[in-house]
Amino acid sequence: MQISNLGSAAVFSLAFALTSQSALAETMINPSQDTLGEAVQLGTDNFDQHPVAFQWDYLTNLGLGYPEVLLRTRYLAVADYVRRSEFQRKFGTQRVHEITDERIKAAHDEVVGGLQFIVTASGPTEDFMLAYEFSMSVGDAVLEPILVDAPQKASPSGFMGDIAYTAGAIVDFDASGLSGTESVTLLVKAPDGRGPSGARNSAYEIPYDLSILK
Repeated sequence: MQISNLGSAAVFSLAFALTSQSALAETMINPSQDTLGEAVQLGTDNFDQHPVAFQWDYLTNLGLGYPEVLLRTRYLAVADYVRRSEFQRKFGTQRVHEITDERIKAAHDEVVGGLQFIVTASGPTEDFMLAYEFSMSVGDAVLEPILVDAPQKASPSGFMGDIAYTAGAIVDFDASGLSGTESVTLLVKAPDGRGPSGARNSAYEIPYDLSILK
């Protein structure tokens, strides 16, 4: 398989085998080769779109004080990788960068368990994010993450006090038992006194309807 550029269009055919999908029907959690091909085309066609606009349907911002959350699916990971790569190829420093099967697969595999949340929050100290806990509710079930990557040191926000630092955590869930049509809620448990409206022992609840996403 080769990827070639014809003007702004990319001709894409997935030759790599996604073994984790071999026995599963296509779902939002396990996109087919055709669906991932659509993701490549989407990124190619919208290479000059602002990242926030491109990711808009996957972003949740519930207002002042709430964490900002991006839900990354494998479809979005591939599409956004292609968007960024195409922009760099046309306007950046990576004019010779080629979009290959291996790089597409690497973007797909960044979403370890099928659902990945990037949670951005603010806090008073460099290591504030290490005190946050994450889980995901699906109906009556509560799932624990299979991977949490939280920074040891947050970045200065330019403000003072409780929002002096900003950091993002990457939280992966094993979604192999989901069909991709469920409503899920990411639970972000902040340290005492930093929950919603300052409530103690309370978690932020960030809902997503998977049925409307790819």
